[in-house]
Amino acid sequence: MDKKGMIKLITLLFIIYCLILLILIIFKYPRVLIKEILVSWNFGLVYRNIRTANLIPFRTITRDILTFDSYYIKVLMYNIIAFVPMGFLLPIISNKGKNIYFITIFATTFSLIIEVIQLITVLGAFDIDDILLNTIGAIIGFTLYLAFLKISNIVFK
Repeated sequence: MDKKGMIKLITLLFIIYCLILLILIIFKYPRVLIKEILVSWNFGLVYRNIRTANLIPFRTITRDILTFDSYYIKVLMYNIIAFVPMGFLLPIISNKGKNIYFITIFATTFSLIIEVIQLITVLGAFDIDDILLNTIGAIIGFTLYLAFLKISNIVFK
């Protein structure tokens, strides 16, 4: 496969990854519960969701770490790991993606969109810490991409 074909394939994989990520995050609850939430949706629920949104950075991260509960630690790790592929794949499919600032802005914006969708649909809660953790995951992915480039240049010289 030539380079253009490989880029097209990776672009397709990236789009599929983003769609799966959206579906897993937004529709994480069982179908019955999602249907129940959407059928009973009203502005009062949205208002309650806005009132309970976490807008203070590191509030839930600190709480979750200090509880030493493995469930909460897994949730924190999931938020990071879920966005690692984004930081790794974006530089491959886009020249803009070879810039850490672009990766940071893209991941932050994508994560913000997900959080706002959860806030409005009431299929989750808005948490600024999720945005921070997702962005950290994308930055880790970008760092892995840079390491991969360095190693592949050494190995394939």
